[in-house]
Amino acid sequence: MPTIIPISDLRDYNKVVKMIGPDDPVYLTKNGRDKYVIVDAVEYNRWKAREQIFALLKESEDSIARGEKTWTVAEAKKAYGIK
Repeated sequence: MPTIIPISDLRDYNKVVKMIGPDDPVYLTKNGRDKYVIVDAVEYNRWKAREQIFALLKESEDSIARGEKTWTVAEAKKAYGIK
């Protein structure tokens, strides 16, 4: 279950930081509504890496949809000098 606390609890920063874990973000609310999410740096970096992978996959899908040439694995290895 997610940790949800009012933003005013940030006055006790150390207490809030102790609640954050790699897979346990802390949701901050303002006036009873979601406002911010604090995540561990490791989790944030994972999220950014996934975002980059999804962007590359989308770019590839768009390229295929436009009818641009696709490569087999063997062609790609040869083009980039991979054995």
